[in-house]
Amino acid sequence: MARLQQSRGRIINVTSSASQAPVPGFSSYGMTKAALNYATRALALEYPEVTSIAFYPGVVNTDMHHTVVHSAKTYAAANPALDSSALLAKLAAPIPVDLPSAIIANLALRADPSLSGRYVAYSDPEVLAYHHYPN
Repeated sequence: MARLQQSRGRIINVTSSASQAPVPGFSSYGMTKAALNYATRALALEYPEVTSIAFYPGVVNTDMHHTVVHSAKTYAAANPALDSSALLAKLAAPIPVDLPSAIIANLALRADPSLSGRYVAYSDPEVLAYHHYPN
């Protein structure tokens, strides 16, 4: 941490919306992401010289996304009394992986210190400035 403090470095933790609300079949994953969000806030408090951000990249088109979709559909079919429509709708339109990759690179290079300690999503207004590919 000493080097990060001296250089006023950045820590970009990749989190998930599963840290904010449970996803059927992914409780362990969600709990670890919630812990990561806590660690981000704690780092920002204990090391104010370091910008620490919990970044939610959105629903990204990855192998994990396909696993989550399958799990959510299986859970919905097994539990018809529960309304899974919001979760299934959210999973229906994943974004390409290059957008969150560019945002993470930009945040790592020049994130504003005012974002430190926060959970921010790729679609948040204050993150839009980081949507381009770094030079």
